[in-house]
Amino acid sequence: MNELLFKGENIILLLSMIERQFKLLFRAKLGISQNKSKDILSKELHLPPFICERLMQQSRRFDLKQIKHCIELCLETEGVLKSSAVDKKTEMELMIINAMRK
Repeated sequence: MNELLFKGENIILLLSMIERQFKLLFRAKLGISQNKSKDILSKELHLPPFICERLMQQSRRFDLKQIKHCIELCLETEGVLKSSAVDKKTEMELMIINAMRK
C-alpha cells in the first residue's frame, strides 16, 4: 500500500479496489456453497475463467462471516475517509489491522 501511495495512487481508489475484491470473494464463496462451477461463476461475475478459479481458491481461505466483516470495514472506512479530515493512510492501516483480527 505504501508503494502505491508513494506512486500517487488515490487512497479512495485503493479502498474501492480492496472492497471490490472482497465482494467478488463473497460471491465466489456463495457460488461454491451452491456447487456452481468456475464456468458458471465466470459468466455470473463477468470474469475470465482463470480469474474466477483464483477467486474460488482465495475464497476457501475465509468463511462468509469474515468476508462480510471485511466488506463492512471497507464501507465504514470509506465513510470516514470521505466525511472527515483524518489521516487517510492511518485510517487505511487501521482498517487492514482490524480486518486481520477477525
